[in-house]
Amino acid sequence: GNLHHKILELYGSYLMQNNLQLPRFDIQNGIIENQSELIPLINDFALQAIRDPEQGFGDSPLTVQMLESQTSAITQTIIDFLKDFCSKFGGYKVKGVEKWYRGNKADRAWNYTGKIDCLLSSGNSTSEDLGWTIVDYKNTSGAMPKQYQANVQEDGSLADFQIPMYITLVRENEKVQDISLAGFFAIKPSGSQKN
Repeated sequence: GNLHHKILELYGSYLMQNNLQLPRFDIQNGIIENQSELIPLINDFALQAIRDPEQGFGDSPLTVQMLESQTSAITQTIIDFLKDFCSKFGGYKVKGVEKWYRGNKADRAWNYTGKIDCLLSSGNSTSEDLGWTIVDYKNTSGAMPKQYQANVQEDGSLADFQIPMYITLVRENEKVQDISLAGFFAIKPSGSQKN
């Protein structure tokens, strides 16, 4: 799971640094825009992630060797994820990846800290008024909170407050009020059933 997150972080950072949009998904052909160039890029990011000291795989040369032997399968998992992801967000710009935020109310009614996996903007300009999208990656569809857990109950309780907290943190830190979408998106291993 951490490996997939790291690859998506590297890819998102690449898009931000090069001022590129997420590629569009061609539904008729079932491929991502420039997929032939994207596959070796994701493959390189997979190798970087495997060799990243922060990931801790280097502690075991055997683990590194095993993961490197699975690079094509890992790359395919990310490409499959991107097909689904880009079918919804193709053309969006990445505004942040694995970004830490802190926030608190002056009266200390709350104090939040959170790391947001992915921030997107639907516009081509740098204007802040187009609305942002907050995405939290989950490693399988089974890890997704149930819908009732993310809704405020009649008694005012909220079982899963992750997304509302992220919305608050982005609004506080980025001074963006228009959050057009915030939610979870599953990274499913290759060959797993689609939602």
